[in-house]
Amino acid sequence: MIKSMTGFGKSEFQNGDATISVEIQAVNNRFFDTLLRMPDFFESYGTELKKILKTELVRGRISVFIKYSKSETESEQVVINESLVKEYLDKIENLRSKLNLDQTISLEHLLELPDAVKIEMSETNINKIFIAIKKTMLNAILDLQKMRLEEGKHLANDIIDRLVKIEDTIQEINNESNQNKNENYQKYCNYLKEICADIDINEDRVIQEAAIISKKMDITEECTRLFSHIQQFRKYLDNSDDIGKKMTFILQEMNREVTTIGSKCESAEISHKVVDVKNELEKIREQAQNIL
Repeated sequence: MIKSMTGFGKSEFQNGDATISVEIQAVNNRFFDTLLRMPDFFESYGTELKKILKTELVRGRISVFIKYSKSETESEQVVINESLVKEYLDKIENLRSKLNLDQTISLEHLLELPDAVKIEMSETNINKIFIAIKKTMLNAILDLQKMRLEEGKHLANDIIDRLVKIEDTIQEINNESNQNKNENYQKYCNYLKEICADIDINEDRVIQEAAIISKKMDITEECTRLFSHIQQFRKYLDNSDDIGKKMTFILQEMNREVTTIGSKCESAEISHKVVDVKNELEKIREQAQNIL
């Protein structure tokens, strides 16, 4: 069954008074694009998490929000970036001298500047917590995948209904075109005879030319290819692989065949039905853009 690119997944893990929460939001996008928000402690693991997301979710714009509430007994250490603080001080003193300012800079002010002070965990704690984060994220991905499948069922049902309408309408167009063949052939014969009335021309040649024109107006091949494309599209609906792009390509081919039918047929009724088919194809295209 097809999957939608849209979905939401959430998972939580609790160990004592420490809590990990992971939320994942996915919307449609032509490629894989991810936004990862998590505590600074785990930024070095961002690449690994993105690889997991890419493998599991394949495509879409993915937003991941990871929250960690630490245990009260968890040990941390305060780290002062002395070189950065000194650089801040040198720059400020230099600026104060240029502007002839009397204000003094306290240590308190310096320590409030960005990145001057950091709270760090031990490497052992970070590794242990990251393992829990990864498991929690995988559970959130499973939750999101369930929603993607559910959304995919709704998309598939809507598309199937529209494919039936298209198939029925194309069959009506084909039947009407076949019924009009003899009428069109006779119309072309009469037209050629009329414009060639003052010319000594063999009647067999007129008949031959009328047959050639009628053949050019025949839409049997286009209808046959359309039916084939519809059958192929139905097969994709039973596939859970990444088939959204393939669907888009087939829809382009179907639209091309319908356009050709519209250009060949002179019947007003067929023209109206061609417009109906194009409208249904556009609605399917909009749905296919959200299919994984």
